[in-house]
This record gives sequence, structure tokens and C-alpha cells, in this order.
Amino acid sequence: MGLEAGRPQRLSPSAGVVWECLLGGLGPEEDLAEAAPRTEAEIVADVAAAFGLPEAEVTEGVTAFLRMLETSGVAERI
Repeated sequence: MGLEAGRPQRLSPSAGVVWECLLGGLGPEEDLAEAAPRTEAEIVADVAAAFGLPEAEVTEGVTAFLRMLETSGVAERI
């Protein structure tokens, strides 16, 4: 999966959970800088819980999605 500038993206259900974790519940009119930073481990735990799966089963996919967001400039590690 890659991100192309200006093209809408459809997220899988698990990617949607990751995205919500990154947004911290903020809406489009709110400043994302106000969202509390989440660790990768916290995001993995949230995705696992959302789908009733062990964390080990979702870690690779969550990590890959976070890296893709980071390399595409959509999110940055702090």
C-alpha cells in the first residue's frame, strides 16, 4: 500500500482503528497537535482488543501501517 498525494484512501477496519488511535478522538476542526501521543505498543493493544486477537497476531500489520504513514509523511514519530 502506498499513499499518493491528493488521492483518497480507503482504510481496512484495522487501519481505521490505528488511524483513530493517532487522532486521539479529535475531529477535523480540532488541532491534532492536542492529541496525546500514543506508543506503538498502545496502538497494537488497541487494535488487538478491537478485534479480539492476541497482540502478537496484529503487531506486524500495525507496525507496517505505521511505517508506511511515517515514510509517506502522513505521521511522524515523536
